[in-house]
Amino acid sequence: MKNNKSGLQNYFIHVGRVIMILAIGATLLSSCDIYTTREKQETYYQISKINDSLDRETKEWHHLLEVAIKTKNYSALMPYRTNMGRFLSESRERIGKLKVNPNSGNLIDSEEVYLEHQADVVSELYSVFEAYNEETPPLTIEEQLKPIANDMNYESTYFNALKKSLAYFARRNKIKIK
Repeated sequence: MKNNKSGLQNYFIHVGRVIMILAIGATLLSSCDIYTTREKQETYYQISKINDSLDRETKEWHHLLEVAIKTKNYSALMPYRTNMGRFLSESRERIGKLKVNPNSGNLIDSEEVYLEHQADVVSELYSVFEAYNEETPPLTIEEQLKPIANDMNYESTYFNALKKSLAYFARRNKIKIK
């Protein structure tokens, strides 16, 4: 009878261990899911924050350009463009460090393409105006404004597509938008 009781005790000990291992596994799995949710939220908020800031900075640069054309004083453009370039570099680095999961891969890739394009625009198109002064012919300025206008159309279209992708990403991952 003592052996029988000992066998029953061993059985319960083993069952207890199995339950404990399953409970630890379930805890780890659920905390991984919470971590994944946090990663998804971080992806959403980082991309949203970067895009909102870049949109404001781009609008401000265009405002500075309008003022420069009217006053024929282009000196404020270079410092602002330099700050935009720095912001874009830092943003691209932050996006590159985001953890990619199956739900965020396409969104992160799209954001990287968008930021790369914007960095090219800032360095190649925006910088041209910095050499202008009161002697720059109006026709030269008008010609340089054409690629800027074309880019604004592209940027607006791409930016709106990214906003829609972000909204879809938020809905799909049950992220509350602030």
